[in-house]
Amino acid sequence: SDNVESGGEFCQIHHKDGDKELLPYLKNKTLDTEHRKFGIKCPTMVRNTNSIDNLAKISRHTRLIVGVRHPASWFQSFYNYRVMGTHLRNESLSDIPNPNTLNATTQWKDVSTSYARFDIYLKQFAKVQLDEHDLKEMLEEHLWKKEISPTKFKIFIYTVEQLNDANSTRQAGFRNDLQKFLGLETPFPDFDSIPKVNENHEVFPEYLDICKPEYNDLRHLLLEEGKKSSHWIGTKFIYADDVVVSNEDHFQSALSTWGKDPCKTGQRF
Repeated sequence: SDNVESGGEFCQIHHKDGDKELLPYLKNKTLDTEHRKFGIKCPTMVRNTNSIDNLAKISRHTRLIVGVRHPASWFQSFYNYRVMGTHLRNESLSDIPNPNTLNATTQWKDVSTSYARFDIYLKQFAKVQLDEHDLKEMLEEHLWKKEISPTKFKIFIYTVEQLNDANSTRQAGFRNDLQKFLGLETPFPDFDSIPKVNENHEVFPEYLDICKPEYNDLRHLLLEEGKKSSHWIGTKFIYADDVVVSNEDHFQSALSTWGKDPCKTGQRF
């Protein structure tokens, strides 16, 4: 039987020699490298595609798993994660910016409304033929450098609603599809039974509650970004040959909420 081991967050994969840094990192994780498959993660891995280029130098059999979520939920969660990190590392709290300033031209620790355009991340992989409108939209986002970086890696895309699905039958189907995608013999355990990492129950004063009235404009901007992203992902990307989605109806149902205000619909983050 096979085993899967998480290598944890490894953003050094973006370095010029990230492929050379990754191999000893993984070998330090376990002595049994022959019968294990490793997973690493980094919040910027899909946005800055040099990481994928580095992975291609190591193996032709790498599989990409891409998780997406409602842009307003993503922004609040990621901002609060960075706030938590600032506290835990005893960094200067005065450096924490007002969320309203993190627009299309400004970012803080990779938090910005511009980074909520998940479709632009995915367009870089050239899994779908891009038209003039697609290319223009990519270039209009000035906050980070875009690169068309074709990859032969297969991509499994999911929404956080699928990962946290309370419908046990549907979640079991999701786990089975993910197992098949990765070519594993051993089934995944119920995700609800696995302790969450990076979870902190302490509430810091700087935490963002995006439903407060002072963030209405910020939320509106994220909803506009969400409409664009969800349309392209749901009508083009998931139908590409190398892209796999589990339970398309559930996936599309989650995408359909991205242009709706969760603070008015009662959608839980």
